[in-house]
Amino acid sequence: MPVLAQTVHLNEVLANGVTALGGSFDGVEIYNSGGMPADLSDYSLSDSVLSTRKYVFPAATVVPAGGFLTVVLDPANTNNNFGLKSSGDTVYLYTPGGLPIDQITFGLQVADLSLGRVPDGSGPWTLTSPTFGSANAAVALSAPEGVKFNEWMANPSSGDDYFELFNSNTNPVALGGLILKDSGLVVTVIAAHSFIGVGVNGFIAFIADDDTAAGADHVAFKLGAGGDSLYLSNALGTTLFDTVTFGLQGQGLSEGRLPDGGPPPFRTFPNHATPGEPNFGLITSIQISELLAHTDPPLEDAIELYNATDINKDLGGWYVSDKFEDLTRYRIPNGTMVPARGYAVIYEYQFNGAGGVNPTHPFTFNSAHGGSLFLTEPDSGGTLINYLEQDFPASENGVSFGRLVASDGKAHFTAMARRSFGRDGALPSGIAGLAVFRQGTGLTNSPGPKIGPVIINELMFQPPDIIEGGVTNDNSLDEFIELRNVTTSLVRLYDPNALTNHWKLANGVSYEFSTNDTIPALGYILVVNFDPVTNTIQTVAFRAKYGVAESVPLYGPYSGKLDNNGEPIELFKPDPPQGVGHPDEGFVPFILVDKVRYNDAAPWPTNAAGTGKSLQRNVIPGFGNDPTNWTAALPNAGRLNAQILNIITQPQSQSVLTKSNAVFTVEVEGDLPAYQWYKRRDKIPGARGRGPSLIITNASRLRHASTYSVRVTNIAGSVKSSNATLSVITPVKISLQPRNKTVVQGRSVTNTARATGTKPFAWQWWQNGSPILDATNSRLIITNFQPVISEGVYTATVSNLLSGAVSFPATLTLKTNSP
Repeated sequence: MPVLAQTVHLNEVLANGVTALGGSFDGVEIYNSGGMPADLSDYSLSDSVLSTRKYVFPAATVVPAGGFLTVVLDPANTNNNFGLKSSGDTVYLYTPGGLPIDQITFGLQVADLSLGRVPDGSGPWTLTSPTFGSANAAVALSAPEGVKFNEWMANPSSGDDYFELFNSNTNPVALGGLILKDSGLVVTVIAAHSFIGVGVNGFIAFIADDDTAAGADHVAFKLGAGGDSLYLSNALGTTLFDTVTFGLQGQGLSEGRLPDGGPPPFRTFPNHATPGEPNFGLITSIQISELLAHTDPPLEDAIELYNATDINKDLGGWYVSDKFEDLTRYRIPNGTMVPARGYAVIYEYQFNGAGGVNPTHPFTFNSAHGGSLFLTEPDSGGTLINYLEQDFPASENGVSFGRLVASDGKAHFTAMARRSFGRDGALPSGIAGLAVFRQGTGLTNSPGPKIGPVIINELMFQPPDIIEGGVTNDNSLDEFIELRNVTTSLVRLYDPNALTNHWKLANGVSYEFSTNDTIPALGYILVVNFDPVTNTIQTVAFRAKYGVAESVPLYGPYSGKLDNNGEPIELFKPDPPQGVGHPDEGFVPFILVDKVRYNDAAPWPTNAAGTGKSLQRNVIPGFGNDPTNWTAALPNAGRLNAQILNIITQPQSQSVLTKSNAVFTVEVEGDLPAYQWYKRRDKIPGARGRGPSLIITNASRLRHASTYSVRVTNIAGSVKSSNATLSVITPVKISLQPRNKTVVQGRSVTNTARATGTKPFAWQWWQNGSPILDATNSRLIITNFQPVISEGVYTATVSNLLSGAVSFPATLTLKTNSP
């Protein structure tokens, strides 16, 4: 029979669990050192002396003699409503009467390493490998001499000062009892049972806020923005392990060692502070220009890099990855040259391991959740020293993100109106289309950002305050967000194939639309901060105040209020749920349709705050997050912002086959527009050149291949469209067919095909219906003809931008001697 627990001990604690217990869970292990089973019924665990029964052991909980019992601290368990802080905490084991029979207080903990007694139940606490349910195993430790001050921020733009320790040893280091101090000789003793790991876990950021009560990662001093010194020594202060001295610090700039733990001189890291993480310089010579993450066939994921310098740049040995903790997933091959002010494209078949390329960890991008792309540059010894990070949200199929610099000089990474990797037009289906797509070597991002189908068109973010009885009240009821449908079709604010998935506003304020909510073609809706259905008095007053017609729907209330000093407002739409068999089966991605991060300070219009004016979008096709695209003016809620003409949709460049039809179309907003189309600089006469659409029939290369534009005019002025190019493509035809041949074993054999039509051509040779690796020219050469392996039926496929052709089959057989 079990006896009352008199020989049980806290034996192992995990306070920074990531994967060790099957997830981000902490854990506590009990060990019974006695020779009889121990009954823990109604005993409890806690991290508090005031609340002793946070986890209560169920009835009949027995620890066998010499055995172990593990408690996983899972917040989902109602009998387990506490977790452990990785920056330091205490665990208590209590009797049913609330008396503590064992406890352990610890400091900074390493991810997925535990704190345990060695030997079990009686030995001192030390760093251990997680061995819950079995004997503890101590982790080998290194001496503190290899621990360095690695990064510091003494003049933050916001938040507290900090400094970072880095462990350059090959083993973790025990930090408990060591002394940290500054030039003022204010001492902080690092909490007992504190450790620093190695590799990605070899970094600890200490908050220099003079508040050690906030945790073991806080120190009793602040850093001097005008210069300071930091010291790390043993408990007696007789052995100095590391010291740094720094001078005047720029605001918002961190400083430190590069590479990590390296010798002076120190480097500053503009906009790249990394407390608790490796230090990196910022790559400025290369930009991440475009990224494609959602790719149904014939597309695949792609990365476009731009060389922002005037000299050619060799990226051989650099890396790309989608995870910060594994930056070397794909090594860019030696000799990969990006021309000055030019581009290079890396395709999925390279970084995902196909096509003979062998990344260390193949990857694709997560289009449903979004993610990050990391580009890293090594030094001559292979240590990664500089990097560039680009985050991206969830994306639609075939829509790329591109770098766009707004008028205020800020770079944005936004969905683009058209892909520009180099071969992005109408692609043939299947393998032929993918082969064409992979020929792209990069182009300037054009024609610009993807706009619509719905945009954020007007913001009333700070209506004049209401003064009642001498008290000034912030007037949120007169706020509104105007959304505009910029297309000529009705837009449903829900997924018609998944009716529970709705469009929504998020970030600054939150509002989810409902099934059956729509915006008519070129129409408006207003989202307000009150319920327009139940608050009829406010609805009537609002419509009267802003002159809003009854035909313009009001939706609300949104949660929160529009910040008077500015904030981001984002509009999302649902993408189709992830399908059966997908790792995220049923997950609904939300696509960012439009975003405006407005402000009440320059370069944004400054006269819309509290003046009765609203922020109004100037040019519909213009980038919504550009301050010069917004004006402060008297509200036009539910109406056109400006009376001048705006081109909503530019005529689009296109390619058509010879003798086909082409149609250029422009969409504008404004009253009584008149149209005049141009071929190059020449007016197109007659009715054909006077409407919103220009139709070209029976196109030929000689007569019609050119650039086209349109000027639209009304009494308020005129606006000219961008140029659109018409390319007339001659279909590809095979003019020379491959031939049947008999070949002597071991000899070389060549087969040739030729084609006519508009170049460039994409060739692919096939053997017995399967593509031949690297056989992508009009000539096929087999250098060592072998029976069975080389024999078969060969065909060639050829495609240009809009067409393709397949050759006659040609048989290659082994030549045998006559009997």
